[in-house]
Amino acid sequence: MKKTVIFLTCFAVLSISLSGCTYQSKPSEYKTNNENFKQSISLLHESIDLSNPEGSENLSQFELSKETEDTILADLKEGIRLSKIVSNEYLDYIHPELNNYYRNKLIKGSQSYYDGLLAADANQISSSITKQMQGSQLLNDWLTWWNKNNDTVGDKVFGDYVIKNILQYLMYIGIINIIFAFVWKWAVVLPSAIVLTLAKFSRGILLVRAAGAFCLVSLTASVTLNAMENTNSDLLWFFYPVVGSFVLFMGFAGNSYEQRKKARINGDFTLMAQLEADAWFDVIITFGSLLLFVAMLFLPTIIENPATNWLLSVVTWAYKLPIIGFLLGMGGVVFMLNTMFYGLFMMAILFGLLYSKIHKPRVE
Repeated sequence: MKKTVIFLTCFAVLSISLSGCTYQSKPSEYKTNNENFKQSISLLHESIDLSNPEGSENLSQFELSKETEDTILADLKEGIRLSKIVSNEYLDYIHPELNNYYRNKLIKGSQSYYDGLLAADANQISSSITKQMQGSQLLNDWLTWWNKNNDTVGDKVFGDYVIKNILQYLMYIGIINIIFAFVWKWAVVLPSAIVLTLAKFSRGILLVRAAGAFCLVSLTASVTLNAMENTNSDLLWFFYPVVGSFVLFMGFAGNSYEQRKKARINGDFTLMAQLEADAWFDVIITFGSLLLFVAMLFLPTIIENPATNWLLSVVTWAYKLPIIGFLLGMGGVVFMLNTMFYGLFMMAILFGLLYSKIHKPRVE
């Protein structure tokens, strides 16, 4: 146990050191430019969102409220002002194409749209429409480029962009496991167990477990694919599937271990014998689920089924609840920390056993 604590401490120190190195790779003289750039694009992106409210794409024309228009004008004005104090050297450092797209697409488009709104207020309708259309086209060009490169750019600009994506993925995986365990147990396992007992077909519970494993793997694969689609980072493309596989493996292997441990503590020899008899099934479920997870990443159509879609909608609905969603988020973090710690602990034990076997002292 002492070796494990030392191992985890070294791992934490190394992680903090690496994160510190990543932060220091950004030149200190660019900090002011970085803050101005972040605030500039945040304001200008907000103005774009306000100018195109949800559902407006289905309308031939719509009218913004006076309050919304005032907010858009204020955001555009401040965003354009900040852009003027962002240096070209900084933009070139972030991305070789950023200077061109930021200056000639986002800023020029915002300025044109801003002038168009002012022209509308002055009843210069023709000029207003022309300038707003020109601005919108330039802004669309910027958004196309930004959506394609925001992961690479965000890593330098926002610093913790990649870290936030990773933490969000880990938290959501934890939430899925918590909600799935609760819903599946009360909505499927217990009713099925009662029916199967009455039908004198207790072995049918293995089919229920297999169905549960399929649904959990489907949910994990769905979230993993979504995270992979929202990143251009090769590192995260590798990271997400590895973490998903690790959580599934630890979940199925851990459940099997906990069932045996509980049976031994309670002295339930009948259950212990049953668990030993079903050991082959546990092996199939554990490793079969990993293969299924990989298959789903390559063939996403497997994920599309009523059960998975319903469970995913339940998870999304619960996570969006004001207080419950927050508690689930905290629970997801705790679940993942526990899973990762337990996994690292078991890996440390296995490496320790392997090391002791390799370096076993010879008996003279």
